Amino acid sequence: MTSTWFGLEIAKRGTQVYRKAMDVTGHNITNANTPGYSRQEAVISPSTPWTRPDYLTAMTPGQLGTGADVKEVRRIRDYYLDVQMRNSGSFEGYWEKKLDMAKRTETVFLEPDGRGLQLTLLNFFNDWQNLNNSPQDPGVKKAVKETGDELATIFRQMHNQLSNIDKTVNSSLQYQVDQVNHLTTRIAELSNTIINVIGNGAQPNDLLDERDKLLDELAKFGHISVDTQDNGGIEVRFIETSGLLVKNDVNGKVITSKLSLVPYAGKDGNENHLAVDGKDVINLTTMADYFNTAPEGAGRGSILGQESARLENLSVSNKLDLLAKSIIDRVNEKSGLPGPAKITKPFSFFTGNGAADISLGDEIKNNPEVIIGENALAVAQLRSTPIRTLTGDEDVRNGRTFTDLSQTRFTVEGPGGNKQEIDLYLDGELALGYRNFGEIKAAMQKALDQKFGKGEFTVGDDGLGHIVLSANNGEGTLKVQATGSNIGLSYLFGQPKDAYVLDTTFENFFQGIVAQVGAAADHHDNMLENQQAIGQQIEALRQSVSGVSIDEELTKVIQYQYGYQACARMISMQDEMLDYLINRIR
Repeated sequence: MTSTWFGLEIAKRGTQVYRKAMDVTGHNITNANTPGYSRQEAVISPSTPWTRPDYLTAMTPGQLGTGADVKEVRRIRDYYLDVQMRNSGSFEGYWEKKLDMAKRTETVFLEPDGRGLQLTLLNFFNDWQNLNNSPQDPGVKKAVKETGDELATIFRQMHNQLSNIDKTVNSSLQYQVDQVNHLTTRIAELSNTIINVIGNGAQPNDLLDERDKLLDELAKFGHISVDTQDNGGIEVRFIETSGLLVKNDVNGKVITSKLSLVPYAGKDGNENHLAVDGKDVINLTTMADYFNTAPEGAGRGSILGQESARLENLSVSNKLDLLAKSIIDRVNEKSGLPGPAKITKPFSFFTGNGAADISLGDEIKNNPEVIIGENALAVAQLRSTPIRTLTGDEDVRNGRTFTDLSQTRFTVEGPGGNKQEIDLYLDGELALGYRNFGEIKAAMQKALDQKFGKGEFTVGDDGLGHIVLSANNGEGTLKVQATGSNIGLSYLFGQPKDAYVLDTTFENFFQGIVAQVGAAADHHDNMLENQQAIGQQIEALRQSVSGVSIDEELTKVIQYQYGYQACARMISMQDEMLDYLINRIR
Protein backbone atom coordinates (compact mmCIF):
# COMPACT_ATOMS: atom_id res chain seq x y z
CA MET A 1 0.00 0.00 0.00
CA THR A 2 1.25 3.52 -0.80
CA SER A 3 2.11 5.97 1.95
CA THR A 4 0.09 8.94 3.05
CA TRP A 5 2.57 11.24 1.29
CA PHE A 6 2.40 9.42 -2.06
CA GLY A 7 0.22 11.97 -3.86
CA LEU A 8 2.24 14.85 -2.47
CA GLU A 9 5.43 13.31 -3.90
CA ILE A 10 3.86 12.90 -7.34
CA ALA A 11 2.78 16.56 -7.38
CA LYS A 12 6.22 17.68 -6.20
CA ARG A 13 7.87 15.75 -9.02
CA GLY A 14 5.48 17.39 -11.47
CA THR A 15 6.49 20.88 -10.40
CA GLN A 16 10.18 19.94 -10.71
CA VAL A 17 9.64 18.46 -14.17
CA TYR A 18 7.76 21.49 -15.51
CA ARG A 19 10.21 23.91 -13.92
CA LYS A 20 13.12 22.15 -15.62
CA ALA A 21 11.23 22.05 -18.93
CA MET A 22 10.61 25.80 -18.65
CA ASP A 23 14.31 26.34 -17.90
CA VAL A 24 15.25 24.45 -21.08
CA THR A 25 12.70 26.44 -23.09
CA GLY A 26 14.03 29.70 -21.66
CA HIS A 27 17.56 28.62 -22.63
CA ASN A 28 16.32 28.05 -26.20
CA ILE A 29 14.65 31.46 -26.37
CA THR A 30 17.71 33.35 -25.10
CA ASN A 31 19.92 31.57 -27.68
CA ALA A 32 17.53 31.90 -30.60
CA ASN A 33 20.02 34.09 -32.47
CA THR A 34 23.24 32.47 -31.22
CA PRO A 35 25.30 31.13 -34.18
CA GLY A 36 25.76 27.37 -34.04
CA TYR A 37 23.19 26.83 -31.27
CA SER A 38 21.00 23.73 -31.52
CA ARG A 39 17.51 23.63 -30.07
CA GLN A 40 17.23 21.57 -26.89
CA GLU A 41 14.28 19.62 -25.59
CA ALA A 42 13.43 18.24 -22.15
CA VAL A 43 12.51 14.59 -22.60
CA ILE A 44 9.74 13.89 -20.09
CA SER A 45 8.86 10.28 -19.35
CA PRO A 46 7.05 8.41 -16.55
CA SER A 47 9.13 7.68 -13.49
CA THR A 48 9.56 4.14 -12.13
CA PRO A 49 6.11 2.82 -11.10
CA TRP A 50 5.22 1.46 -7.65
CA THR A 51 5.85 -1.32 -7.27
CA ARG A 52 8.25 -2.93 -9.69
CA PRO A 53 7.40 -6.65 -9.79
CA ASP A 54 10.13 -9.00 -8.69
CA TYR A 55 10.48 -12.26 -6.76
CA LEU A 56 10.06 -10.71 -3.28
CA THR A 57 7.42 -8.13 -4.16
CA ALA A 58 3.80 -8.77 -3.22
CA MET A 59 1.73 -8.81 -6.37
CA THR A 60 -1.13 -6.32 -6.54
CA PRO A 61 -3.64 -5.70 -9.30
CA GLY A 62 -1.74 -3.35 -11.66
CA GLN A 63 0.93 -0.76 -10.82
CA LEU A 64 0.64 2.76 -9.50
CA GLY A 65 2.50 5.48 -11.37
CA THR A 66 4.86 7.71 -9.43
CA GLY A 67 4.75 10.76 -11.69
CA ALA A 68 7.30 11.89 -14.26
CA ASP A 69 10.98 12.71 -14.57
CA VAL A 70 13.12 14.56 -17.10
CA LYS A 71 15.20 11.67 -18.39
CA GLU A 72 17.49 13.87 -20.50
CA VAL A 73 17.84 17.23 -22.15
CA ARG A 74 18.09 16.24 -25.79
CA ARG A 75 19.95 18.23 -28.48
CA ILE A 76 18.05 18.36 -31.78
CA ARG A 77 20.62 17.81 -34.52
CA ASP A 78 20.67 16.14 -37.95
CA TYR A 79 24.09 14.57 -38.60
CA TYR A 80 23.39 14.15 -42.33
CA LEU A 81 22.76 17.89 -42.73
CA ASP A 82 25.95 18.62 -40.76
CA VAL A 83 27.96 16.58 -43.25
CA GLN A 84 26.28 18.31 -46.19
CA MET A 85 26.88 21.74 -44.69
CA ARG A 86 30.56 21.03 -44.11
CA ASN A 87 30.96 19.76 -47.66
CA SER A 88 29.30 22.92 -48.92
CA GLY A 89 31.57 25.03 -46.70
CA SER A 90 34.63 23.29 -48.17
CA PHE A 91 33.57 24.10 -51.72
CA GLU A 92 32.69 27.67 -50.75
CA GLY A 93 36.11 28.20 -49.15
CA TYR A 94 37.75 26.77 -52.27
CA TRP A 95 36.04 29.16 -54.70
CA GLU A 96 36.44 32.16 -52.38
CA LYS A 97 40.22 31.82 -52.50
CA LYS A 98 40.29 31.22 -56.24
CA LEU A 99 38.14 34.28 -56.88
CA ASP A 100 40.27 36.43 -54.59
CA MET A 101 43.47 35.45 -56.39
CA ALA A 102 41.85 35.82 -59.84
CA LYS A 103 40.84 39.38 -59.00
CA ARG A 104 44.41 40.15 -57.97
CA THR A 105 45.68 38.74 -61.26
CA GLU A 106 43.15 40.85 -63.17
CA THR A 107 44.71 44.02 -61.75
CA VAL A 108 47.97 43.15 -63.52
CA PHE A 109 46.33 43.40 -66.94
CA LEU A 110 45.22 46.93 -67.80
CA GLU A 111 43.62 45.87 -71.08
CA PRO A 112 41.68 47.50 -72.57
CA ASP A 113 42.03 50.47 -70.15
CA GLY A 114 45.18 52.54 -70.03
CA ARG A 115 48.39 52.12 -71.97
CA GLY A 116 48.92 48.43 -71.45
CA LEU A 117 51.03 45.80 -73.13
CA GLN A 118 48.76 45.35 -76.15
CA LEU A 119 48.80 49.02 -77.13
CA THR A 120 52.54 49.25 -76.53
CA LEU A 121 53.12 46.14 -78.67
CA LEU A 122 51.05 47.72 -81.47
CA ASN A 123 53.03 50.96 -81.25
CA PHE A 124 56.29 49.00 -81.24
CA PHE A 125 55.57 47.33 -84.58
CA ASN A 126 54.11 50.57 -85.99
CA ASP A 127 57.39 52.33 -85.21
CA TRP A 128 59.27 49.61 -87.07
CA GLN A 129 56.90 50.17 -90.01
CA ASN A 130 57.65 53.89 -89.85
CA LEU A 131 61.35 53.08 -89.82
CA ASN A 132 60.87 51.03 -92.98
CA ASN A 133 59.49 54.19 -94.63
CA SER A 134 62.47 56.25 -93.39
CA PRO A 135 65.32 53.75 -92.84
CA GLN A 136 67.96 56.33 -91.94
CA ASP A 137 65.87 58.75 -89.89
CA PRO A 138 67.55 59.03 -86.44
CA GLY A 139 64.32 60.35 -84.90
CA VAL A 140 62.37 57.26 -85.98
CA LYS A 141 65.20 55.02 -84.75
CA LYS A 142 65.00 56.73 -81.39
CA ALA A 143 61.22 56.17 -81.37
CA VAL A 144 61.83 52.45 -82.03
CA LYS A 145 64.27 52.38 -79.13
CA GLU A 146 61.84 54.18 -76.78
CA THR A 147 58.85 51.95 -77.56
CA GLY A 148 61.10 48.88 -77.30
CA ASP A 149 62.27 50.05 -73.88
CA GLU A 150 58.67 50.74 -72.83
CA LEU A 151 57.62 47.28 -74.02
CA ALA A 152 60.40 45.62 -72.03
CA THR A 153 59.56 47.68 -68.94
CA ILE A 154 55.89 46.69 -69.07
CA PHE A 155 56.85 43.03 -69.42
CA ARG A 156 59.10 43.26 -66.36
CA GLN A 157 56.48 45.12 -64.34
CA MET A 158 53.78 42.59 -65.17
CA HIS A 159 56.12 39.71 -64.31
CA ASN A 160 57.03 41.35 -60.99
CA GLN A 161 53.37 41.88 -60.13
CA LEU A 162 52.54 38.25 -60.90
CA SER A 163 55.59 37.15 -58.90
CA ASN A 164 54.47 39.25 -55.92
CA ILE A 165 51.06 37.59 -56.06
CA ASP A 166 52.78 34.21 -56.11
CA LYS A 167 54.94 35.14 -53.12
CA THR A 168 51.86 35.95 -51.04
CA VAL A 169 50.51 32.44 -51.57
CA ASN A 170 52.91 30.64 -49.24
CA SER A 171 52.45 33.20 -46.48
CA SER A 172 48.68 32.84 -46.88
CA LEU A 173 48.98 29.04 -46.87
CA GLN A 174 51.10 29.20 -43.70
CA TYR A 175 48.50 31.41 -42.00
CA GLN A 176 45.73 28.97 -42.93
CA VAL A 177 47.76 26.01 -41.65
CA ASP A 178 48.23 27.86 -38.34
CA GLN A 179 44.47 28.43 -38.17
CA VAL A 180 43.84 24.73 -38.76
CA ASN A 181 46.20 23.84 -35.91
CA HIS A 182 44.44 26.34 -33.63
CA LEU A 183 41.03 24.89 -34.46
CA THR A 184 42.10 21.27 -33.96
CA THR A 185 43.63 22.16 -30.57
CA ARG A 186 40.36 23.73 -29.44
CA ILE A 187 38.39 20.74 -30.77
CA ALA A 188 40.61 18.35 -28.78
CA GLU A 189 40.29 20.41 -25.59
CA LEU A 190 36.51 20.57 -25.92
CA SER A 191 36.33 16.84 -26.68
CA ASN A 192 38.20 15.96 -23.48
CA THR A 193 35.79 18.12 -21.48
CA ILE A 194 32.87 16.43 -23.25
CA ILE A 195 34.27 13.01 -22.38
CA ASN A 196 34.46 13.98 -18.69
CA VAL A 197 30.92 15.39 -18.65
CA ILE A 198 29.44 12.32 -20.32
CA GLY A 199 31.45 10.11 -17.97
CA ASN A 200 29.72 11.83 -15.04
CA GLY A 201 26.30 11.06 -16.48
CA ALA A 202 25.45 14.52 -17.87
CA GLN A 203 24.69 15.69 -21.40
CA PRO A 204 27.09 18.45 -22.60
CA ASN A 205 24.78 19.92 -25.26
CA ASP A 206 26.30 23.40 -25.38
CA LEU A 207 29.83 21.96 -25.55
CA LEU A 208 28.77 19.71 -28.44
CA ASP A 209 27.33 22.76 -30.23
CA GLU A 210 30.60 24.61 -29.78
CA ARG A 211 32.57 21.65 -31.12
CA ASP A 212 30.29 21.33 -34.15
CA LYS A 213 30.74 25.03 -34.85
CA LEU A 214 34.53 24.59 -34.79
CA LEU A 215 34.21 21.63 -37.17
CA ASP A 216 32.19 23.81 -39.55
CA GLU A 217 34.99 26.40 -39.46
CA LEU A 218 37.62 23.71 -40.02
CA ALA A 219 35.74 22.41 -43.07
CA LYS A 220 36.20 25.76 -44.82
CA PHE A 221 39.95 25.14 -44.89
CA GLY A 222 39.67 21.64 -46.36
CA HIS A 223 37.47 18.59 -46.64
CA ILE A 224 37.09 16.79 -43.29
CA SER A 225 35.88 13.34 -42.28
CA VAL A 226 34.52 13.15 -38.73
CA ASP A 227 34.07 10.02 -36.63
CA THR A 228 32.49 10.50 -33.20
CA GLN A 229 32.37 7.96 -30.35
CA ASP A 230 29.63 7.37 -27.78
CA ASN A 231 31.90 8.54 -24.95
CA GLY A 232 32.37 11.94 -26.63
CA GLY A 233 35.68 11.14 -28.33
CA ILE A 234 36.28 12.18 -31.91
CA GLU A 235 38.58 11.58 -34.90
CA VAL A 236 39.02 14.18 -37.64
CA ARG A 237 40.78 13.53 -40.95
CA PHE A 238 41.79 16.56 -42.99
CA ILE A 239 41.74 16.68 -46.83
CA GLU A 240 42.47 12.95 -47.16
CA THR A 241 42.55 9.82 -45.01
CA SER A 242 46.24 10.15 -44.12
CA GLY A 243 45.67 13.59 -42.64
CA LEU A 244 44.50 12.42 -39.19
CA LEU A 245 44.65 15.62 -37.14
CA VAL A 246 42.42 14.77 -34.15
CA LYS A 247 42.52 11.27 -32.66
CA ASN A 248 42.06 9.23 -29.48
CA ASP A 249 45.09 7.95 -27.59
CA VAL A 250 45.41 4.71 -25.63
CA ASN A 251 44.31 6.47 -22.44
CA GLY A 252 40.98 7.54 -23.90
CA LYS A 253 42.03 11.17 -24.31
CA VAL A 254 41.68 13.19 -27.50
CA ILE A 255 44.99 14.49 -28.86
CA THR A 256 46.05 16.42 -31.96
CA SER A 257 48.66 16.05 -34.68
CA LYS A 258 50.52 19.12 -35.89
CA LEU A 259 49.93 20.18 -39.48
CA SER A 260 52.82 21.98 -41.21
CA LEU A 261 53.43 23.44 -44.66
CA VAL A 262 56.21 21.96 -46.80
CA PRO A 263 56.93 24.55 -49.53
CA TYR A 264 59.12 24.00 -52.59
CA ALA A 265 58.57 20.25 -52.39
CA GLY A 266 58.46 17.66 -55.15
CA LYS A 267 61.13 16.56 -57.57
CA ASP A 268 61.38 19.97 -59.24
CA GLY A 269 60.81 22.00 -56.07
CA ASN A 270 57.63 23.60 -57.43
CA GLU A 271 55.02 21.86 -55.27
CA ASN A 272 53.43 22.61 -51.91
CA HIS A 273 52.84 19.73 -49.51
CA LEU A 274 51.38 19.32 -46.02
CA ALA A 275 53.06 17.25 -43.32
CA VAL A 276 51.33 15.69 -40.31
CA ASP A 277 53.65 15.45 -37.31
CA GLY A 278 56.59 15.98 -39.64
CA LYS A 279 55.57 13.29 -42.13
CA ASP A 280 54.89 14.54 -45.67
CA VAL A 281 51.50 13.01 -46.48
CA ILE A 282 49.42 15.50 -48.52
CA ASN A 283 50.48 16.80 -51.95
CA LEU A 284 48.53 20.03 -52.35
CA THR A 285 49.66 20.54 -55.93
CA THR A 286 48.28 17.26 -57.25
CA MET A 287 45.05 17.69 -55.27
CA ALA A 288 44.52 21.37 -56.09
CA ASP A 289 41.91 20.64 -58.75
CA TYR A 290 39.31 17.91 -59.00
CA PHE A 291 39.81 15.20 -61.61
CA ASN A 292 38.17 11.83 -62.25
CA THR A 293 40.55 9.70 -60.20
CA ALA A 294 41.26 12.35 -57.55
CA PRO A 295 40.92 11.50 -53.84
CA GLU A 296 37.71 12.60 -52.13
CA GLY A 297 39.20 15.79 -50.70
CA ALA A 298 40.59 17.18 -53.99
CA GLY A 299 39.32 20.58 -55.10
CA ARG A 300 37.84 21.52 -51.71
CA GLY A 301 38.69 24.02 -49.01
CA SER A 302 40.49 27.33 -48.99
CA ILE A 303 43.96 25.74 -48.72
CA LEU A 304 43.57 23.80 -51.96
CA GLY A 305 41.79 26.80 -53.48
CA GLN A 306 44.87 28.89 -52.71
CA GLU A 307 47.14 26.28 -54.27
CA SER A 308 44.94 25.98 -57.36
CA ALA A 309 44.98 29.77 -57.72
CA ARG A 310 48.78 29.71 -57.44
CA LEU A 311 48.95 27.26 -60.32
CA GLU A 312 46.61 29.41 -62.41
CA ASN A 313 48.76 32.46 -61.69
CA LEU A 314 51.84 30.42 -62.61
CA SER A 315 50.19 29.44 -65.90
CA VAL A 316 49.55 33.08 -66.75
CA SER A 317 53.11 34.01 -65.78
CA ASN A 318 54.56 31.20 -67.91
CA LYS A 319 52.52 32.29 -70.92
CA LEU A 320 53.71 35.85 -70.45
CA ASP A 321 57.27 34.47 -70.36
CA LEU A 322 56.66 32.53 -73.56
CA LEU A 323 55.36 35.66 -75.26
CA ALA A 324 58.34 37.72 -74.10
CA LYS A 325 60.82 35.02 -75.13
CA SER A 326 59.21 34.73 -78.57
CA ILE A 327 59.42 38.49 -79.06
CA ILE A 328 63.07 38.53 -77.92
CA ASP A 329 64.05 35.71 -80.26
CA ARG A 330 62.10 36.84 -83.31
CA VAL A 331 62.96 40.54 -83.09
CA ASN A 332 66.65 39.76 -82.58
CA GLU A 333 66.54 37.34 -85.49
CA LYS A 334 64.88 39.79 -87.89
CA SER A 335 66.56 43.02 -86.81
CA GLY A 336 69.92 41.51 -87.85
CA LEU A 337 72.17 43.90 -85.96
CA PRO A 338 75.85 43.26 -86.80
CA GLY A 339 78.57 43.66 -84.20
CA PRO A 340 81.86 45.53 -84.60
CA ALA A 341 84.47 43.97 -86.86
CA LYS A 342 86.33 42.38 -83.94
CA ILE A 343 83.17 40.90 -82.43
CA THR A 344 81.60 37.92 -84.16
CA LYS A 345 78.44 37.92 -82.04
CA PRO A 346 75.89 40.42 -83.41
CA PHE A 347 74.19 43.02 -81.30
CA SER A 348 70.87 42.06 -79.74
CA PHE A 349 67.95 44.46 -79.85
CA PHE A 350 66.55 42.69 -76.77
CA THR A 351 68.40 40.76 -74.09
CA GLY A 352 67.02 38.34 -71.53
CA ASN A 353 65.24 35.01 -71.44
CA GLY A 354 61.67 36.05 -70.72
CA ALA A 355 59.38 38.59 -69.09
CA ALA A 356 61.47 38.65 -65.91
CA ASP A 357 64.61 40.12 -67.46
CA ILE A 358 63.73 41.37 -70.93
CA SER A 359 65.61 44.59 -71.65
CA LEU A 360 67.07 46.60 -74.51
CA GLY A 361 70.56 45.60 -75.54
CA ASP A 362 73.28 47.89 -74.23
CA GLU A 363 74.29 48.90 -77.75
CA ILE A 364 70.72 50.01 -78.53
CA LYS A 365 70.45 51.91 -75.27
CA ASN A 366 73.70 53.78 -75.89
CA ASN A 367 73.30 54.41 -79.57
CA PRO A 368 69.99 53.74 -81.41
CA GLU A 369 71.78 54.65 -84.65
CA VAL A 370 73.06 51.04 -84.85
CA ILE A 371 69.54 49.90 -85.72
CA ILE A 372 69.51 48.75 -89.36
CA GLY A 373 66.59 50.51 -91.02
CA GLU A 374 66.72 48.18 -94.03
CA ASN A 375 65.59 45.29 -91.78
CA ALA A 376 62.64 47.25 -90.38
CA LEU A 377 60.10 45.66 -92.72
CA ALA A 378 61.05 42.13 -91.61
CA VAL A 379 60.53 43.14 -87.98
CA ALA A 380 57.27 44.96 -88.71
CA GLN A 381 55.92 41.86 -90.47
CA LEU A 382 56.35 39.86 -87.27
CA ARG A 383 53.12 41.44 -86.10
CA SER A 384 51.20 39.16 -88.47
CA THR A 385 53.56 36.18 -88.23
CA PRO A 386 52.39 33.19 -86.16
CA ILE A 387 54.43 32.50 -83.05
CA ARG A 388 55.87 29.04 -82.64
CA THR A 389 54.62 27.90 -79.23
CA LEU A 390 51.84 25.40 -78.61
CA THR A 391 50.14 24.59 -75.28
CA GLY A 392 48.19 21.36 -74.84
CA ASP A 393 44.79 21.07 -73.18
CA GLU A 394 45.29 17.80 -71.30
CA ASP A 395 46.32 17.91 -67.63
CA VAL A 396 49.26 15.49 -67.40
CA ARG A 397 50.36 16.77 -63.99
CA ASN A 398 49.73 13.42 -62.32
CA GLY A 399 51.55 11.46 -64.99
CA ARG A 400 50.18 8.80 -67.31
CA THR A 401 50.02 5.03 -67.33
CA PHE A 402 51.00 3.77 -70.79
CA THR A 403 49.45 0.39 -71.55
CA ASP A 404 49.69 0.50 -75.34
CA LEU A 405 52.37 1.74 -77.76
CA SER A 406 49.75 3.77 -79.66
CA GLN A 407 49.55 6.05 -76.62
CA THR A 408 53.19 7.10 -77.14
CA ARG A 409 52.89 8.15 -80.79
CA PHE A 410 52.00 11.44 -82.48
CA THR A 411 53.29 13.56 -85.37
CA VAL A 412 54.91 16.99 -85.22
CA GLU A 413 55.16 19.35 -88.17
CA GLY A 414 57.56 22.24 -87.62
CA PRO A 415 57.08 25.81 -88.88
CA GLY A 416 59.35 25.07 -91.83
CA GLY A 417 57.19 22.16 -93.00
CA ASN A 418 59.48 19.37 -91.68
CA LYS A 419 57.15 16.62 -90.52
CA GLN A 420 58.27 13.74 -88.29
CA GLU A 421 56.52 10.88 -86.52
CA ILE A 422 57.40 10.90 -82.82
CA ASP A 423 57.47 7.67 -80.84
CA LEU A 424 58.19 8.24 -77.16
CA TYR A 425 58.76 4.51 -76.69
CA LEU A 426 61.37 4.11 -79.46
CA ASP A 427 62.77 7.64 -79.85
CA GLY A 428 62.40 8.86 -76.28
CA GLU A 429 63.10 5.53 -74.52
CA LEU A 430 59.91 5.86 -72.48
CA ALA A 431 59.00 2.48 -71.00
CA LEU A 432 55.40 1.36 -70.69
CA GLY A 433 53.67 1.58 -67.32
CA TYR A 434 53.18 4.60 -65.07
CA ARG A 435 55.40 7.58 -65.88
CA ASN A 436 55.38 10.90 -64.08
CA PHE A 437 55.13 14.28 -65.77
CA GLY A 438 58.88 14.91 -65.69
CA GLU A 439 59.64 11.57 -67.35
CA ILE A 440 57.10 12.26 -70.10
CA LYS A 441 58.57 15.71 -70.87
CA ALA A 442 62.13 14.34 -70.84
CA ALA A 443 61.19 11.53 -73.25
CA MET A 444 59.42 13.99 -75.54
CA GLN A 445 62.43 16.31 -75.59
CA LYS A 446 64.77 13.42 -76.36
CA ALA A 447 62.54 12.17 -79.19
CA LEU A 448 62.24 15.63 -80.76
CA ASP A 449 66.01 16.18 -80.54
CA GLN A 450 66.59 12.87 -82.29
CA LYS A 451 64.10 13.47 -85.11
CA PHE A 452 64.53 17.23 -85.71
CA GLY A 453 67.98 17.92 -84.29
CA LYS A 454 69.04 19.24 -80.93
CA GLY A 455 67.78 22.73 -80.13
CA GLU A 456 65.00 22.82 -82.70
CA PHE A 457 62.22 22.30 -80.14
CA THR A 458 61.83 22.97 -76.43
CA VAL A 459 59.40 20.97 -74.26
CA GLY A 460 58.06 22.59 -71.09
CA ASP A 461 54.81 23.07 -69.21
CA ASP A 462 52.55 25.94 -68.19
CA GLY A 463 52.43 25.11 -64.48
CA LEU A 464 49.00 23.51 -64.74
CA GLY A 465 50.16 20.19 -66.13
CA HIS A 466 49.74 21.12 -69.81
CA ILE A 467 52.59 20.31 -72.18
CA VAL A 468 54.10 23.38 -73.88
CA LEU A 469 55.91 22.76 -77.17
CA SER A 470 58.01 25.56 -78.69
CA ALA A 471 59.71 25.63 -82.08
CA ASN A 472 62.92 27.62 -81.96
CA ASN A 473 63.44 28.15 -85.71
CA GLY A 474 61.58 28.47 -88.99
CA GLU A 475 58.52 30.32 -90.27
CA GLY A 476 54.95 29.14 -90.49
CA THR A 477 52.56 27.10 -88.38
CA LEU A 478 53.44 24.57 -85.70
CA LYS A 479 51.25 21.45 -85.77
CA VAL A 480 50.85 18.36 -83.59
CA GLN A 481 48.91 15.65 -85.39
CA ALA A 482 47.68 12.13 -84.83
CA THR A 483 49.65 9.08 -85.91
CA GLY A 484 47.20 6.45 -87.04
CA SER A 485 44.52 6.70 -84.36
CA ASN A 486 44.41 9.89 -82.29
CA ILE A 487 45.13 8.05 -79.02
CA GLY A 488 48.60 9.50 -78.47
CA LEU A 489 47.42 12.98 -79.44
CA SER A 490 44.46 13.01 -77.03
CA TYR A 491 46.35 11.15 -74.28
CA LEU A 492 49.10 13.77 -74.07
CA PHE A 493 47.69 16.95 -75.63
CA GLY A 494 43.97 16.51 -74.94
CA GLN A 495 42.87 16.92 -78.54
CA PRO A 496 40.22 14.55 -79.88
CA LYS A 497 40.70 16.00 -83.37
CA ASP A 498 43.21 14.74 -85.90
CA ALA A 499 45.45 17.78 -85.61
CA TYR A 500 46.32 20.41 -83.05
CA VAL A 501 47.39 23.57 -84.86
CA LEU A 502 48.85 26.77 -83.46
CA ASP A 503 48.29 29.76 -85.72
CA THR A 504 48.31 32.92 -83.61
CA THR A 505 50.18 36.21 -83.62
CA PHE A 506 51.84 38.02 -80.72
CA GLU A 507 48.79 40.24 -80.21
CA ASN A 508 46.34 37.36 -80.44
CA PHE A 509 48.40 35.34 -78.01
CA PHE A 510 48.36 38.18 -75.50
CA GLN A 511 44.63 38.68 -76.02
CA GLY A 512 44.24 34.99 -75.21
CA ILE A 513 46.08 35.51 -71.92
CA VAL A 514 43.82 38.46 -71.05
CA ALA A 515 40.75 36.44 -71.99
CA GLN A 516 41.98 33.54 -69.84
CA VAL A 517 42.39 35.82 -66.81
CA GLY A 518 38.99 37.45 -67.29
CA ALA A 519 37.21 34.16 -67.93
CA ALA A 520 38.80 32.62 -64.83
CA ALA A 521 37.58 35.46 -62.59
CA ASP A 522 34.08 35.26 -64.09
CA HIS A 523 33.98 31.48 -63.74
CA HIS A 524 35.15 31.55 -60.13
CA ASP A 525 32.60 34.24 -59.29
CA ASN A 526 29.76 32.17 -60.78
CA MET A 527 30.91 29.03 -58.99
CA LEU A 528 31.09 30.89 -55.67
CA GLU A 529 27.59 32.29 -56.13
CA ASN A 530 26.25 28.82 -56.94
CA GLN A 531 27.97 27.30 -53.92
CA GLN A 532 26.74 30.06 -51.63
CA ALA A 533 23.18 29.44 -52.84
CA ILE A 534 23.56 25.72 -52.15
CA GLY A 535 24.99 26.48 -48.71
CA GLN A 536 22.08 28.79 -47.90
CA GLN A 537 19.59 26.07 -48.84
CA ILE A 538 21.35 23.49 -46.67
CA GLU A 539 21.58 25.96 -43.77
CA ALA A 540 17.84 26.67 -44.10
CA LEU A 541 17.15 22.93 -43.87
CA ARG A 542 19.46 22.63 -40.86
CA GLN A 543 17.76 25.55 -39.13
CA SER A 544 14.37 23.98 -39.78
CA VAL A 545 15.57 21.03 -37.70
CA SER A 546 17.96 22.55 -35.15
CA GLY A 547 16.96 26.21 -35.13
CA VAL A 548 14.82 27.86 -32.47
CA SER A 549 11.30 29.07 -33.32
CA ILE A 550 10.29 31.77 -30.83
CA ASP A 551 6.57 31.13 -31.46
CA GLU A 552 6.98 27.40 -30.85
CA GLU A 553 8.98 27.95 -27.68
CA LEU A 554 6.45 30.47 -26.30
CA THR A 555 3.70 27.91 -26.91
CA LYS A 556 5.69 25.40 -24.88
CA VAL A 557 6.16 27.96 -22.10
CA ILE A 558 2.38 28.32 -21.80
CA GLN A 559 1.94 24.53 -21.76
CA TYR A 560 4.58 24.07 -19.07
CA GLN A 561 3.18 26.99 -17.09
CA TYR A 562 -0.27 25.38 -17.00
CA GLY A 563 1.29 22.04 -16.07
CA TYR A 564 3.25 23.67 -13.23
CA GLN A 565 0.12 25.46 -11.95
CA ALA A 566 -1.84 22.21 -12.04
CA CYS A 567 0.85 20.38 -10.06
CA ALA A 568 0.99 23.27 -7.57
CA ARG A 569 -2.78 23.02 -7.20
CA MET A 570 -2.40 19.29 -6.50
CA ILE A 571 0.08 20.10 -3.72
CA SER A 572 -2.38 22.58 -2.25
CA MET A 573 -5.17 19.99 -2.35
CA GLN A 574 -2.92 17.37 -0.74
CA ASP A 575 -2.08 19.90 1.96
CA GLU A 576 -5.76 20.49 2.69
CA MET A 577 -6.42 16.76 2.83
CA LEU A 578 -3.55 16.15 5.22
CA ASP A 579 -4.57 19.13 7.34
CA TYR A 580 -8.06 17.71 7.65
CA LEU A 581 -6.69 14.25 8.46
CA ILE A 582 -4.22 15.41 11.10
CA ASN A 583 -5.94 18.36 12.75
CA ARG A 584 -9.66 17.79 12.44
CA ILE A 585 -10.29 14.10 12.89
CA ARG A 586 -10.40 13.27 16.58
